[in-house]
Amino acid sequence: MKGASWRTAYVIGVGRVGGECRRRQGLWLKSASSWRVRVERCLRGPSPAASRTQRSRLPAQHPLRACQASPAAVPTPHSPRRTRLNAVGVLFAVVMFAWSLPFFVFMLLTYPWVWWRDRYERRLFDAIAMLWMRLSMATMGVIPRVLGREHLPAPSHPVVYVCNHTSYVDIFTLAFLRRRFKFVSKRSIFGIPIIGWAMRMARHIALARGDRRDQWRVFREMVTHLQRGMSLVLFPEGTRSLDGRLRPFRSGAFRAAAEAGVPIVPLTVRGAADMMPPWALAPLRWPREGITLVVHPVIVTANKSVGQLTQEARTAIASALPPHLRGESEVEAVENGEE
Repeated sequence: MKGASWRTAYVIGVGRVGGECRRRQGLWLKSASSWRVRVERCLRGPSPAASRTQRSRLPAQHPLRACQASPAAVPTPHSPRRTRLNAVGVLFAVVMFAWSLPFFVFMLLTYPWVWWRDRYERRLFDAIAMLWMRLSMATMGVIPRVLGREHLPAPSHPVVYVCNHTSYVDIFTLAFLRRRFKFVSKRSIFGIPIIGWAMRMARHIALARGDRRDQWRVFREMVTHLQRGMSLVLFPEGTRSLDGRLRPFRSGAFRAAAEAGVPIVPLTVRGAADMMPPWALAPLRWPREGITLVVHPVIVTANKSVGQLTQEARTAIASALPPHLRGESEVEAVENGEE
């Protein structure tokens, strides 16, 4: 009898626990379903018949309430802003690889001579890369306008070019400076067929993001390049800006310039994101107002701290952007996070 009562109590206890679990699970599913409905309504936009009381149930700072207040701010899956590839992009890719193939073959054929005569700087490969980018853009009918060319130092003087970054087209635009330089780019770019291989052959600098030991190696390599008379191009924001606004600057480029004792030339690119938005796989359209590259006056690094150099360069770059794209005057002191 005592064993039977124990088993009965055990069954009743398990049943109560199971019932409580099922009750809580039902509440959770109901809550999840409610939030799913709210999100779907948010993406569809508020119904004209929705009352003000229903819209005011969420907290004032809740993102769904902001979404209901301005449904156009949330892109739908069918929004044209999210198009990643179209006929213009396919055409640009065909043109780009059509020009790159003969140049790459020429680089392969001349590689032994370049390795023997110019093993470190590889000037011939730099000239080929700049010509390839200019021809690719010109074939598509896009020739950026360069303003402030008088601020450019002599080609023989090594400098650090720092530029805002909103699109991959920024890289092609910089070729119209008609100066020889090396890019500091993320390592994954060097794996792209033909283009990445050519960058590796030309001794551009590859950076592994998130690897502190590799960042120190990149920093020393940057300083060595500058001391040997080669210029560098870096994007101090570290990556492309998704909304076009100027992001906080990282300090790696400015530390390298101060260490090597070379000046800094700020650059501003406008209109590149209109041609190829940051989420696109290739250019989506011809820029409506063209692409402009603004060269700002040289910043001398002598007797200035890294913070001062960073702030001066950011102020110069922002001065050529519309006010709503200048971002906050903020400096992020992170070393060597450039793309």
